[in-house]
Amino acid sequence: MAVLQSLTRTKLLKFSRRYILFGSDVKCLSSFDTAQKLPKDDVDADLCRTNIVGIQMLPEILRHKIFGSCAKSSVTKEKHVAIENHLKKHDLLGKKTVIQENVDFPVPPLHGTNIDEHFRTIAIQQALPYRANAEHLATASLPPQPNQWILREGWTKYDFVSKKCYAVDHPDEQAVVLDVEVLVSDGNYPAIATAASASSW
Repeated sequence: MAVLQSLTRTKLLKFSRRYILFGSDVKCLSSFDTAQKLPKDDVDADLCRTNIVGIQMLPEILRHKIFGSCAKSSVTKEKHVAIENHLKKHDLLGKKTVIQENVDFPVPPLHGTNIDEHFRTIAIQQALPYRANAEHLATASLPPQPNQWILREGWTKYDFVSKKCYAVDHPDEQAVVLDVEVLVSDGNYPAIATAASASSW
């Protein structure tokens, strides 16, 4: 709600399907109550959801879009007491808060049934090429080291497959193990570096 509060009333109206004013007859429902059981296509847009200490939460229609079919949250009596004690300690328990009007706006479809699955799926997709390369390198055997190292400026590739060595701008493998040595007395830059892959040094 903090992000939505910063929007102007005009912008809020553009995102909203319906403009709703909160009055004395507004419906309030705890987020740990039956709101979790409402069917996705039968959401009460007038519903004002609050948590166990009365802080307003996402409208039910947005909660369904963002959290999907997440299981109902539950708070034990001990946890409830701990929350209230923490708020009392900071003089926050029972403070009146401004109730914001419910809003609804389009959100991208979830990759999965809830927001947790959504971000896990995206993370797996983005990390997959790197994980595949790392797993391939971890299970590969290093090629034999060259009998003679050519000490010259820049990178020299010793290709185990073609049995040739030649200059390259940089290690051009998908994954390498890299070791760098710095001659501190001479400067902060590498004096020599070695990179090993599954097919070359």
